[in-house]
Amino acid sequence: MPVRISRLLPLFTVLLACSSPVTRTTTNRVAPPIALRAPTPSPPASLSTPLRIRWWEDRIYRMDDADRREAYLRLGELYLLEDNGMEARRCFRQGLEGRLSTAEIAQAEYGIGRAYLLDSRPGLATKHLRAGLFGATGPGAEECRYLLALCEGETLAATPELLQRVQPYLPDEGMVASYAGAGSMRFLDVSRASWRAKPIRQNHELMGPPTRITIHHSAEPLSSRKLSDSRKEVLRIQSIHQDDKHWADIGYHFLIDPAGRVFEGRPIDVQGAHAGNKATNRGNIGICLLGNFKAQPERGPDYAIEQRPTSTQLASLEKLVNSLRGSFRIQREQVFHHGDFRQTECPGWRLRGWIRNYRSNSS
Repeated sequence: MPVRISRLLPLFTVLLACSSPVTRTTTNRVAPPIALRAPTPSPPASLSTPLRIRWWEDRIYRMDDADRREAYLRLGELYLLEDNGMEARRCFRQGLEGRLSTAEIAQAEYGIGRAYLLDSRPGLATKHLRAGLFGATGPGAEECRYLLALCEGETLAATPELLQRVQPYLPDEGMVASYAGAGSMRFLDVSRASWRAKPIRQNHELMGPPTRITIHHSAEPLSSRKLSDSRKEVLRIQSIHQDDKHWADIGYHFLIDPAGRVFEGRPIDVQGAHAGNKATNRGNIGICLLGNFKAQPERGPDYAIEQRPTSTQLASLEKLVNSLRGSFRIQREQVFHHGDFRQTECPGWRLRGWIRNYRSNSS
Protein backbone atom coordinates (compact mmCIF):
# COMPACT_ATOMS: atom_id res chain seq x y z
CA MET A 1 0.00 0.00 0.00
CA PRO A 2 1.49 3.36 -0.95
CA VAL A 3 2.43 5.67 1.93
CA ARG A 4 0.75 9.02 1.85
CA ILE A 5 3.06 12.05 1.95
CA SER A 6 0.90 13.61 4.63
CA ARG A 7 1.89 10.79 6.99
CA LEU A 8 5.63 11.36 6.34
CA LEU A 9 5.58 15.07 7.14
CA PRO A 10 5.48 14.65 10.95
CA LEU A 11 8.49 12.30 10.82
CA PHE A 12 10.41 14.75 8.61
CA THR A 13 9.65 17.53 11.05
CA VAL A 14 11.00 15.49 13.97
CA LEU A 15 14.22 14.76 12.09
CA LEU A 16 14.74 18.46 11.44
CA ALA A 17 14.13 19.29 15.07
CA CYS A 18 16.74 16.74 16.22
CA SER A 19 19.45 17.96 13.86
CA SER A 20 22.02 20.68 14.80
CA PRO A 21 20.82 24.20 14.14
CA VAL A 22 22.47 25.93 11.20
CA THR A 23 23.03 29.67 11.18
CA ARG A 24 22.72 31.26 7.77
CA THR A 25 23.61 34.64 6.50
CA THR A 26 21.30 36.74 4.36
CA THR A 27 23.00 35.25 1.29
CA ASN A 28 22.10 31.71 2.46
CA ARG A 29 25.77 30.88 3.06
CA VAL A 30 26.79 29.24 6.30
CA ALA A 31 28.29 31.88 8.65
CA PRO A 32 31.71 31.04 10.07
CA PRO A 33 31.83 30.33 13.78
CA ILE A 34 32.82 33.25 16.02
CA ALA A 35 36.41 32.64 17.25
CA LEU A 36 37.52 33.93 20.62
CA ARG A 37 40.80 35.88 20.45
CA ALA A 38 43.65 34.20 22.28
CA PRO A 39 45.12 36.23 25.14
CA THR A 40 48.40 38.04 24.60
CA PRO A 41 51.26 35.70 25.59
CA SER A 42 53.40 36.61 28.59
CA PRO A 43 56.92 35.66 29.65
CA PRO A 44 57.37 33.34 32.64
CA ALA A 45 57.02 35.25 35.90
CA SER A 46 60.27 33.72 37.17
CA LEU A 47 62.39 35.64 34.62
CA SER A 48 64.36 38.72 35.71
CA THR A 49 63.44 42.09 34.21
CA PRO A 50 66.27 42.04 31.59
CA LEU A 51 65.27 38.51 30.51
CA ARG A 52 61.60 39.51 30.29
CA ILE A 53 62.63 42.41 28.06
CA ARG A 54 64.58 40.05 25.82
CA TRP A 55 61.61 37.64 25.78
CA TRP A 56 59.32 40.37 24.45
CA GLU A 57 61.88 41.81 22.01
CA ASP A 58 62.50 38.37 20.49
CA ARG A 59 58.79 37.82 19.78
CA ILE A 60 57.22 41.21 19.23
CA TYR A 61 57.72 41.36 15.45
CA ARG A 62 55.96 38.03 14.96
CA MET A 63 52.82 39.14 16.81
CA ASP A 64 49.65 40.41 15.22
CA ASP A 65 48.85 44.12 15.46
CA ALA A 66 46.72 43.92 18.60
CA ASP A 67 49.22 41.81 20.53
CA ARG A 68 52.11 43.96 19.34
CA ARG A 69 50.51 47.17 20.64
CA GLU A 70 49.93 45.61 24.05
CA ALA A 71 53.45 44.18 24.05
CA TYR A 72 54.96 47.61 23.41
CA LEU A 73 53.13 49.02 26.44
CA ARG A 74 54.42 46.17 28.60
CA LEU A 75 57.94 46.60 27.23
CA GLY A 76 57.83 50.30 28.01
CA GLU A 77 57.01 49.57 31.64
CA LEU A 78 59.86 47.06 31.85
CA TYR A 79 62.35 49.56 30.45
CA LEU A 80 61.19 52.06 33.08
CA LEU A 81 62.07 49.49 35.74
CA GLU A 82 65.55 49.32 34.21
CA ASP A 83 65.90 53.15 34.29
CA ASN A 84 66.22 53.19 30.51
CA GLY A 85 64.19 56.25 29.55
CA MET A 86 65.17 56.27 25.89
CA GLU A 87 64.05 52.69 25.19
CA ALA A 88 60.90 53.19 27.26
CA ARG A 89 59.94 56.21 25.12
CA ARG A 90 60.57 54.20 21.95
CA CYS A 91 58.22 51.43 23.06
CA PHE A 92 55.44 53.70 24.28
CA ARG A 93 55.57 55.72 21.07
CA GLN A 94 55.43 52.60 18.90
CA GLY A 95 52.44 51.46 20.93
CA LEU A 96 50.72 54.78 20.17
CA GLU A 97 50.99 54.13 16.44
CA GLY A 98 48.21 51.53 16.61
CA ARG A 99 44.55 51.73 17.59
CA LEU A 100 44.38 51.97 21.37
CA SER A 101 41.66 52.53 23.90
CA THR A 102 41.51 55.81 25.78
CA ALA A 103 42.99 54.11 28.85
CA GLU A 104 45.86 52.62 26.80
CA ILE A 105 46.64 56.00 25.23
CA ALA A 106 46.75 57.50 28.73
CA GLN A 107 49.12 54.73 29.84
CA ALA A 108 51.44 55.35 26.88
CA GLU A 109 51.50 59.14 27.37
CA TYR A 110 52.08 58.75 31.10
CA GLY A 111 54.88 56.30 30.30
CA ILE A 112 56.59 58.80 27.97
CA GLY A 113 56.30 61.46 30.66
CA ARG A 114 57.89 59.19 33.27
CA ALA A 115 60.65 58.25 30.83
CA TYR A 116 61.57 61.92 30.39
CA LEU A 117 61.58 62.37 34.16
CA LEU A 118 63.97 59.42 34.48
CA ASP A 119 66.31 61.38 32.22
CA SER A 120 65.82 64.59 34.25
CA ARG A 121 63.93 66.39 31.47
CA PRO A 122 60.80 67.81 33.12
CA GLY A 123 60.26 70.33 30.34
CA LEU A 124 59.66 67.53 27.84
CA ALA A 125 57.73 65.41 30.34
CA THR A 126 55.04 68.01 31.05
CA LYS A 127 52.91 67.77 27.90
CA HIS A 128 52.90 63.96 28.02
CA LEU A 129 51.91 63.89 31.69
CA ARG A 130 49.12 66.31 30.87
CA ALA A 131 47.95 64.05 28.02
CA GLY A 132 48.23 61.03 30.33
CA LEU A 133 45.63 62.52 32.68
CA PHE A 134 42.97 62.23 30.00
CA GLY A 135 41.53 58.76 30.37
CA ALA A 136 43.70 57.74 33.33
CA THR A 137 42.01 56.20 36.35
CA GLY A 138 42.99 54.84 39.73
CA PRO A 139 46.54 54.97 41.08
CA GLY A 140 47.99 55.87 37.68
CA ALA A 141 45.92 59.05 37.51
CA GLU A 142 46.97 60.00 41.02
CA GLU A 143 50.64 59.50 40.21
CA CYS A 144 50.39 61.38 36.91
CA ARG A 145 48.64 64.36 38.56
CA TYR A 146 51.29 64.57 41.28
CA LEU A 147 54.26 64.43 38.89
CA LEU A 148 52.67 66.99 36.56
CA ALA A 149 52.20 69.40 39.47
CA LEU A 150 55.88 69.06 40.40
CA CYS A 151 57.00 69.77 36.86
CA GLU A 152 54.85 72.90 36.80
CA GLY A 153 56.33 74.17 40.04
CA GLU A 154 53.45 73.23 42.34
CA THR A 155 53.35 70.95 45.34
CA LEU A 156 50.45 68.61 46.10
CA ALA A 157 49.79 66.72 49.30
CA ALA A 158 50.89 63.11 48.95
CA THR A 159 50.56 59.99 51.05
CA PRO A 160 53.68 57.94 51.86
CA GLU A 161 52.35 55.23 49.54
CA LEU A 162 52.08 57.66 46.63
CA LEU A 163 55.56 59.06 47.23
CA GLN A 164 56.98 55.55 47.25
CA ARG A 165 55.37 54.74 43.90
CA VAL A 166 56.61 57.89 42.16
CA GLN A 167 60.01 58.04 43.87
CA PRO A 168 62.04 56.86 40.82
CA TYR A 169 60.60 59.71 38.75
CA LEU A 170 60.80 62.60 41.21
CA PRO A 171 62.68 65.49 39.58
CA ASP A 172 65.17 67.15 41.84
CA GLU A 173 64.24 70.61 43.13
CA GLY A 174 67.12 72.43 41.48
CA MET A 175 66.35 70.95 38.10
CA VAL A 176 62.67 71.86 38.33
CA ALA A 177 63.58 75.38 39.41
CA SER A 178 65.76 75.77 36.33
CA TYR A 179 62.88 74.72 34.10
CA ALA A 180 60.15 76.58 35.98
CA GLY A 181 62.19 79.78 35.64
CA ALA A 182 61.68 79.41 31.89
CA GLY A 183 62.85 82.49 30.01
CA SER A 184 66.02 82.08 28.01
CA MET A 185 67.39 79.33 30.30
CA ARG A 186 64.61 76.79 29.95
CA PHE A 187 66.86 74.57 27.83
CA LEU A 188 68.66 73.32 30.97
CA ASP A 189 67.95 69.69 31.84
CA VAL A 190 70.37 69.03 34.71
CA SER A 191 71.28 71.78 37.17
CA ARG A 192 74.51 72.08 39.12
CA ALA A 193 72.64 70.97 42.22
CA SER A 194 71.46 67.85 40.40
CA TRP A 195 74.95 66.66 39.45
CA ARG A 196 76.22 67.77 42.89
CA ALA A 197 78.72 70.33 41.65
CA LYS A 198 81.32 71.54 44.10
CA PRO A 199 81.21 75.30 44.86
CA ILE A 200 82.96 77.69 42.51
CA ARG A 201 86.24 78.99 43.93
CA GLN A 202 87.25 82.60 44.41
CA ASN A 203 89.82 82.75 41.59
CA HIS A 204 87.30 83.57 38.87
CA GLU A 205 86.43 86.60 36.79
CA LEU A 206 83.00 87.82 35.83
CA MET A 207 82.16 87.75 32.14
CA GLY A 208 80.48 90.62 30.41
CA PRO A 209 77.76 90.19 27.78
CA PRO A 210 78.62 87.04 25.76
CA THR A 211 79.57 87.70 22.15
CA ARG A 212 80.61 84.25 20.91
CA ILE A 213 80.22 80.51 21.47
CA THR A 214 82.88 77.79 21.29
CA ILE A 215 82.17 74.07 21.00
CA HIS A 216 84.40 71.29 22.39
CA HIS A 217 84.41 67.56 23.05
CA SER A 218 85.48 66.14 26.41
CA ALA A 219 88.00 63.80 24.68
CA GLU A 220 86.98 61.07 27.14
CA PRO A 221 85.10 57.94 25.97
CA LEU A 222 81.46 57.88 27.07
CA SER A 223 78.79 55.78 25.37
CA SER A 224 76.38 55.24 28.27
CA ARG A 225 73.14 57.18 28.15
CA LYS A 226 72.35 56.69 31.82
CA LEU A 227 71.90 59.87 33.78
CA SER A 228 73.93 58.51 36.68
CA ASP A 229 76.94 57.88 34.42
CA SER A 230 76.71 61.35 32.90
CA ARG A 231 76.56 62.95 36.33
CA LYS A 232 79.71 61.08 37.37
CA GLU A 233 81.50 62.16 34.21
CA VAL A 234 80.63 65.84 34.64
CA LEU A 235 81.69 65.73 38.29
CA ARG A 236 84.93 63.99 37.27
CA ILE A 237 85.68 66.75 34.75
CA GLN A 238 85.05 69.40 37.40
CA SER A 239 87.42 67.63 39.80
CA ILE A 240 90.19 67.57 37.15
CA HIS A 241 89.69 71.25 36.35
CA GLN A 242 89.62 72.33 39.98
CA ASP A 243 92.11 69.95 41.59
CA ASP A 244 94.63 69.29 38.80
CA LYS A 245 94.44 72.54 36.84
CA HIS A 246 93.51 74.71 39.83
CA TRP A 247 90.73 76.46 37.95
CA ALA A 248 87.84 78.09 39.77
CA ASP A 249 85.29 75.65 38.39
CA ILE A 250 84.55 73.31 35.51
CA GLY A 251 85.77 75.10 32.42
CA TYR A 252 82.59 74.89 30.30
CA HIS A 253 79.30 76.70 30.77
CA PHE A 254 77.24 73.82 29.35
CA LEU A 255 77.81 70.12 28.72
CA ILE A 256 75.69 67.76 26.60
CA ASP A 257 75.66 64.01 27.26
CA PRO A 258 74.98 61.20 24.71
CA ALA A 259 71.27 61.23 25.61
CA GLY A 260 71.06 64.93 24.68
CA ARG A 261 70.69 66.23 28.23
CA VAL A 262 72.04 69.74 28.76
CA PHE A 263 74.04 70.07 31.99
CA GLU A 264 74.58 73.41 33.67
CA GLY A 265 78.33 73.94 34.03
CA ARG A 266 80.12 77.11 35.11
CA PRO A 267 77.65 79.95 35.80
CA ILE A 268 76.92 81.85 32.61
CA ASP A 269 78.01 85.18 34.13
CA VAL A 270 81.49 83.82 34.97
CA GLN A 271 84.24 83.83 32.36
CA GLY A 272 85.00 80.29 31.21
CA ALA A 273 88.27 78.38 31.02
CA HIS A 274 88.01 76.51 27.74
CA ALA A 275 89.27 78.46 24.72
CA GLY A 276 92.94 78.84 25.67
CA ASN A 277 93.64 82.07 27.56
CA LYS A 278 91.96 85.08 29.12
CA ALA A 279 91.67 86.91 25.83
CA THR A 280 90.04 84.04 23.94
CA ASN A 281 87.78 83.17 26.89
CA ARG A 282 86.48 86.72 27.22
CA GLY A 283 82.79 86.88 26.27
CA ASN A 284 83.01 83.26 25.10
CA ILE A 285 80.39 80.68 26.11
CA GLY A 286 81.89 77.18 26.27
CA ILE A 287 79.83 74.12 25.28
CA CYS A 288 81.28 70.62 25.65
CA LEU A 289 79.81 67.43 24.17
CA LEU A 290 80.68 64.41 26.29
CA GLY A 291 82.57 61.81 24.28
CA ASN A 292 85.82 61.21 22.43
CA PHE A 293 85.30 62.32 18.81
CA LYS A 294 88.95 62.08 17.76
CA ALA A 295 90.91 58.82 17.97
CA GLN A 296 93.83 59.04 20.40
CA PRO A 297 95.58 55.63 20.22
CA GLU A 298 98.61 57.03 22.04
CA ARG A 299 96.46 57.25 25.18
CA GLY A 300 95.62 53.55 25.15
CA PRO A 301 93.06 51.14 23.64
CA ASP A 302 90.07 52.86 25.27
CA TYR A 303 90.86 56.03 23.34
CA ALA A 304 91.72 54.39 20.03
CA ILE A 305 88.10 54.21 18.88
CA GLU A 306 86.75 57.45 17.48
CA GLN A 307 83.21 58.04 18.69
CA ARG A 308 80.67 60.16 16.88
CA PRO A 309 78.18 62.61 18.40
CA THR A 310 74.76 61.05 18.81
CA SER A 311 71.81 62.47 16.90
CA THR A 312 70.23 63.57 20.17
CA GLN A 313 73.44 65.36 21.18
CA LEU A 314 73.46 67.28 17.91
CA ALA A 315 69.77 68.12 18.19
CA SER A 316 70.29 69.46 21.71
CA LEU A 317 73.41 71.33 20.59
CA GLU A 318 71.48 73.13 17.87
CA LYS A 319 68.65 74.06 20.23
CA LEU A 320 71.12 75.27 22.85
CA VAL A 321 73.16 77.36 20.41
CA ASN A 322 70.01 78.87 18.89
CA SER A 323 68.66 79.73 22.33
CA LEU A 324 71.93 81.30 23.48
CA ARG A 325 72.24 83.29 20.28
CA GLY A 326 68.69 84.55 20.68
CA SER A 327 69.20 85.46 24.33
CA PHE A 328 72.50 87.31 23.87
CA ARG A 329 72.16 88.43 20.23
CA ILE A 330 75.18 86.47 19.09
CA GLN A 331 75.73 86.30 15.34
CA ARG A 332 75.77 82.92 13.62
CA GLU A 333 79.32 83.63 12.38
CA GLN A 334 80.44 83.87 16.03
CA VAL A 335 79.99 80.12 16.66
CA PHE A 336 83.44 78.51 16.76
CA HIS A 337 85.21 75.25 17.51
CA HIS A 338 88.21 74.93 19.82
CA GLY A 339 90.64 74.72 16.93
CA ASP A 340 89.73 78.24 15.85
CA PHE A 341 91.60 79.57 18.90
CA ARG A 342 94.54 77.22 19.43
CA GLN A 343 96.42 74.30 17.87
CA THR A 344 94.18 71.34 18.70
CA GLU A 345 92.10 68.74 16.93
CA CYS A 346 89.26 69.28 19.40
CA PRO A 347 86.34 68.71 18.85
CA GLY A 348 87.01 66.25 16.01
CA TRP A 349 86.24 66.49 12.31
CA ARG A 350 82.56 65.61 12.61
CA LEU A 351 81.77 68.46 14.98
CA ARG A 352 83.94 70.81 12.95
CA GLY A 353 81.82 69.95 9.93
CA TRP A 354 78.63 70.54 11.91
CA ILE A 355 79.90 73.98 13.01
CA ARG A 356 80.94 74.88 9.46
CA ASN A 357 77.48 73.99 8.15
CA TYR A 358 75.79 75.84 11.01
CA ARG A 359 77.73 79.04 10.32
CA SER A 360 76.93 78.91 6.60
CA ASN A 361 73.22 78.35 7.14
CA SER A 362 71.50 81.71 6.84
CA SER A 363 68.10 80.54 8.10
